[in-house]
Amino acid sequence: MKLTPLAIASSILLCLSGAPDADDAVLGLLQLRARIQHGSSDGDPCVNHNRLIFQGTSITRNNLGNQGPDAGAEGMVYEDVFPHSNERVNLVVNAADGYQKAANRNNGIDEKVAKMNVVTGGKAELTFSFVDGTTGAPKTVGPFYMSYLDFDEQQQTGKARETVVVRGFDRYELTDNTIVSTTVNGDGSVSFSSTTFGSGDDNVADTHTMTQQQLDKSVSVLMPALQSFTADFEVAELQNKLSNRFIQFAGITNLVCDTSPTPSPTPSSITPVPTPPPTVPTTCGNVCSTSMAYKKCAFWGDPHYQKTFSAAPPNYNNNFDLQAVGVQTLAKTKCGSIEIQAVQCPWYGGHAAVAAGFAFRVGSSVATIIENRVRNTDGINIQGGNPRTIISADSCAQLWIQTNGAGTPGRGYYMNMEIKMDDPAGSTNCDGLRQNNPTPQSEVLFTSGELGSLCGHCRFACPGALLEQDPDDLSAAPPTAESICDEAGVAYGDANQECLRLSQSTANGGELFHHESCIMDYCGSGGNKAIVDDDIKIEQFFEDEDK
Repeated sequence: MKLTPLAIASSILLCLSGAPDADDAVLGLLQLRARIQHGSSDGDPCVNHNRLIFQGTSITRNNLGNQGPDAGAEGMVYEDVFPHSNERVNLVVNAADGYQKAANRNNGIDEKVAKMNVVTGGKAELTFSFVDGTTGAPKTVGPFYMSYLDFDEQQQTGKARETVVVRGFDRYELTDNTIVSTTVNGDGSVSFSSTTFGSGDDNVADTHTMTQQQLDKSVSVLMPALQSFTADFEVAELQNKLSNRFIQFAGITNLVCDTSPTPSPTPSSITPVPTPPPTVPTTCGNVCSTSMAYKKCAFWGDPHYQKTFSAAPPNYNNNFDLQAVGVQTLAKTKCGSIEIQAVQCPWYGGHAAVAAGFAFRVGSSVATIIENRVRNTDGINIQGGNPRTIISADSCAQLWIQTNGAGTPGRGYYMNMEIKMDDPAGSTNCDGLRQNNPTPQSEVLFTSGELGSLCGHCRFACPGALLEQDPDDLSAAPPTAESICDEAGVAYGDANQECLRLSQSTANGGELFHHESCIMDYCGSGGNKAIVDDDIKIEQFFEDEDK
C-alpha cells in the first residue's frame, strides 16, 4: 500500500538530508511505514480525521467556470469536508477556461454525493484545492479517498460516454466485477470511463451503503497527503444534440472503508496505555522453496523488460521499455513483507535510463547495492559477488542483479536484474501494465547519502527533494532506437549491423524488440561494442534460466 503523509515525510526527509546517521533515519522511516501500513491514524485514509465527506448544506459558493447560479468569484466552495477532524477544512474547485454546463442544471450536492454538470461533447478541467476554513490559507490534508460514482451513458443511445482523468494518485480501487474501463495514459494519469448506459434507478443516494451494482460502476482513488490536485471530467458528444450529464463524486464509500465513524475518545482522567504499533511482516505466510514456480520479472540495458509478472511461463515474455530517472518501485508482495526498488539514471546523459542501484526490504530490514557497493547491516541473505542474489528468509522472493562496468552511473556502469516472487502485488513496474511507479519520498529505501552520491549524474534533485525530476525529462517523448542513435551521433545502420550478433547468439535475439533494444544500448553508449557483448550474455542467461 502506498500511503504517503507528506507532513510526516517532510520531517523524516529533514532528518535524512545531511544527517550524520542516515541509516538510523531510514530505519525510523521503515518503522513509520509499519504503522502506516497497519492502521496508524496518521496514514490511514479510513480513520475519522482523514475521511473526506461531502455534506448536503456545505456549498457556500457555486459559480464553477463563471456559469452560476451564484455571481462573484469563479469556483465552488464545499465547506468542512473533513468533519471528523479537529480542523475546519474547505474544498475549493476551480475550472479552466472553456468549461460549459447545460442550462438550468446546477452543480451541487445530494446528501453526501457531489455532482458536476458537463455538457455532452464538453470537458471540465478542474483544480481541487484544500484551504483553512477560517483563514483561507492552503492546507495539507490526507491521505484520503476521492471516489467517482455512477459511470454510465445516455440511456437511449448508449453514447455520451463519461470519463474522469485523475493524476497524482497513490492507487485506485475497483470491484472484481467492475464495468468501469481503465486506461493508463502516457503522462502517468489514468482515465476511467463508462461502458454501459444507465438510468436514474441506480444513482447513489448513500455512499455508506452502496449496492454491488453501484459499487461496480464506481472507482475509489487514494490520494496522498497534498494541498491540491487536478482532474478532468469529460462527456462524449451526442450527434446533433446537446445534452446534460452529471459526473458524481464523493469521499469514502463502503468499497474502501467501514463507513461507520469510529467513536471519538471520551474525556477521562485515566490515561489509556498506548498499544505498540505492529511490526512490518517478514512473510505473507507462504511456504516457498527455490524450486517453486515463481512469477518472474527481468530487464537488461536501459531498461528493456524481458519478463513481467503478468506473462505466462515458460518464457514470461512481455517486452517493453520503462525509462524514467529517480527511484522506482519494481515489486512488492501483497502483504507488504517484501519490497524491491531501483534507482535509475540517464544512459550517457540521454533520454533512456539504466539502473544504478537496487534496494531489497524484508520486513523492516533493508539491503542496498549500488554498482558494487553493498549496505547490509541488517543481515539479509546475499549470495555471490557479481552477479549477486538476494533471497528473502521465506524463500518467496529473490533478486538477481549484475553490474556491468564501473565508475560513473549510467556511463561507466549499469545494472541488469531478474526478480522471482511468489505473490506479487500490483502498482509496480513489474506488474506488466507498462507504467512507471515512482516511489513516494516517504517510502524510499535508499539513504540520503546513497542518493546524494548519484544526484549529480542522475537528473534528480539532491537530498531535500530526492525524487524531483528534471521537467524536460518528464515532458520528453519516449525514446526510440532511431532517436537514441540520432542523439548520440551513431549511424543506425552501423548499430543494426553490430546487433545482428545478438540474433546469431541467442534464441530470442532476432525478435524485433530485442534487436531494437540492443541498438538502443549500443547507440546510447556511443558505439561501445562491449555493450552488445553484455546484452548477449544477459539474454543467454535469461533464456537458459527459463529452460
